[in-house]
Amino acid sequence: MFSGDLKARRARLEYEHKQQAERNRQRLEKERILKERALQRQEEEEKQRLLVIEKEIKVQRRIQERKQKETERNNGVYLKVNLLAFGVDDAFAEFRGVRRNRDKIVLPPSVGHRMEIQNAVGLNGPMYFRLERSSYKEGAELEREEGNIDRGGKKWKGTLNTPPLMERVRHAGRERGGGIGQIGDEKSKRTDCVVDGKGTGCGISNNDNNNNNNN
Repeated sequence: MFSGDLKARRARLEYEHKQQAERNRQRLEKERILKERALQRQEEEEKQRLLVIEKEIKVQRRIQERKQKETERNNGVYLKVNLLAFGVDDAFAEFRGVRRNRDKIVLPPSVGHRMEIQNAVGLNGPMYFRLERSSYKEGAELEREEGNIDRGGKKWKGTLNTPPLMERVRHAGRERGGGIGQIGDEKSKRTDCVVDGKGTGCGISNNDNNNNNNN
């Protein structure tokens, strides 16, 4: 009987030892899996971080290249303003001394002042500006977005295709007030507009005949 008790106790100890060994194995396996997942997560985060840095570098490089091209094209003259167009009739254009106003716009005096600061005025002949409706997300790849313009209480919504239109522009002079211009919609319909004198107005022409006249 004493021998039977020893056998039973040994069997129980062996069973408990196996159970403990299995629990230790499962615990180590779980820790290994968690470590692998943590390492994979760190590697993925590092990969994403490097991608973001690489993307930012590309964006900055494109900005620098674009700035360099603009400097070469414009001889170092920079002008970027947000403008708002207002409707006006031909009589007002004639009153302002603007002829053939349907193929040009007049910028507010504040724009001329900014150009004078950069010694960019005083030359004979027309001045050319690039007019566009676009916005660039901070840190993104200069993505063109959809815009809205309020035209006489009517919302005009659309996207200006690349490349941006090149439009002939006549400066309004120093007197306060607005300027004459036009704005094109998605079907190239024409609408006259006047630019306010606070440096916040513009017009965009989207007409093939007008583009031909400018060339």
